[in-house]
Amino acid sequence: GIDRSQAYLTNAVKHFKYALKGRQRLHQSPGGGEVAACRPWLLREVALVRPRLLVALGATAAGALTGRGEGILRRRGAIEEGPEGLPVLLTVHPS
Repeated sequence: GIDRSQAYLTNAVKHFKYALKGRQRLHQSPGGGEVAACRPWLLREVALVRPRLLVALGATAAGALTGRGEGILRRRGAIEEGPEGLPVLLTVHPS
């Protein structure tokens, strides 16, 4: 029920990491170094958009926004502190 014009969607990691299996590209989770390398861009987007709430879809986004790497299933539905003290709602990635 969120109006799409009132939401901003982005990726915590700014590139797609994959392994080829025949003609298929199988998604691979980014490593900590890749998340850290993309964090300045993510923080700049947050500063420009100035959201009231961040929603982290999955463990990678949760880690990038909160700095905590604990499992997402135990934290799902929780609100934790993110950049600049912004609230971050944690949930699983829809894929």
